[in-house]
Amino acid sequence: MRTFKSSALIQYLDTNGDGSGAVNAIADYSGVAEEFYIEVPVNRKLIISAFTVTMGNAAGSTVVGYQNANALANGVTFEKRAADDTVLINFTPKPITFDAQWTNLCGNYNTSKGNRESRFDLVFRDRFGMPLELNATEKLVVTLNDDFTAQTDTLHFFTVTGLNFSDV
Repeated sequence: MRTFKSSALIQYLDTNGDGSGAVNAIADYSGVAEEFYIEVPVNRKLIISAFTVTMGNAAGSTVVGYQNANALANGVTFEKRAADDTVLINFTPKPITFDAQWTNLCGNYNTSKGNRESRFDLVFRDRFGMPLELNATEKLVVTLNDDFTAQTDTLHFFTVTGLNFSDV
């Protein structure tokens, strides 16, 4: 029988999938799409209880976001994938083109808008009845395929929280 040890998980999705890559999604990805993701190492399992999208402005001015005249042309996709990139769950059958569409992914969400940031906290357990489970080598992937240099100003990142289980 396998025994697991658990620890708290708080990690940015990044361009390498392991926390070592770029985390701030402010660039022009309209020519070549970029993926921000977390990939579960071998002999691990992640239980994701929440996913947070943060957009903001370090200068303290009003957040622009991708809305109204700044809507995205291609949109953002969000998926759970196997190691070979087979899509296991597509959370966005229609890509997100306005920032408020992130709230469609869950039944219970918080949004906060201040002078410096706009944040969407997506709590998986309220939509699915339980947290999202990622097994070894599975990935949670956000794909960007637009120019984010004007839409989100200086901050645009994705965070997961939950539990990290490893073999003892």
